[in-house]
Amino acid sequence: MISTLLRRYRAIRARAKHILLTGLFFTGNALADLPPIEQPTTGGGGGTYNIMMGYAKMGGLALGLLVSVGAFLAVAHAVITSFHDIRKGKGSWTEFLLYGVVGIILILVVIFLATKASDIL
Repeated sequence: MISTLLRRYRAIRARAKHILLTGLFFTGNALADLPPIEQPTTGGGGGTYNIMMGYAKMGGLALGLLVSVGAFLAVAHAVITSFHDIRKGKGSWTEFLLYGVVGIILILVVIFLATKASDIL
């Protein structure tokens, strides 16, 4: 009984291997009509290397945007914490205004630097 099952398993495995190998030979024709790689919006002339460099530039711009968002969230957290301290009686309004003004300047500097970096890339 076990030997019969083993023979049957080996026969099915051999057939599956032949079907798989036959299918692999025919997949080349199925993949022949792929569309060309789409050009990135930031340039990247002809060739795969230039296209990948264009996408790398877009990734760098996205990273700069994430840094700007992080700076905005850090400033918002500092201002909200300062206001919370005022409500508890631990802080002062001058400290709150100082956080607000310095935070706005920090956000503007980060956005300015991200814009300059996008020109350099």
